[in-house]
Amino acid sequence: MRFPSGSVITKVRPNTSSWGSSTTVTPLAGQDARVTITVGYDELAGVRQLLQFGDHIDILSPEAARGLIHDLAAQIVLAHR
Repeated sequence: MRFPSGSVITKVRPNTSSWGSSTTVTPLAGQDARVTITVGYDELAGVRQLLQFGDHIDILSPEAARGLIHDLAAQIVLAHR
């Protein structure tokens, strides 16, 4: 299932990782030492790969991607109690 925008906007620390050609890196204004990253995905399930960044990443949009990451993280917590 392709989700509406086809991309996920995140906020990460700039030195978290190198990013591929389908990403756009935009510095944030102000005191925040993070940047926004727009990552393109063909399917919503592709955002699973962002879990590897743990607490170094915030999924900003779309809401469906935030919800999926939330649900997956909750399942991980339950599995590791």
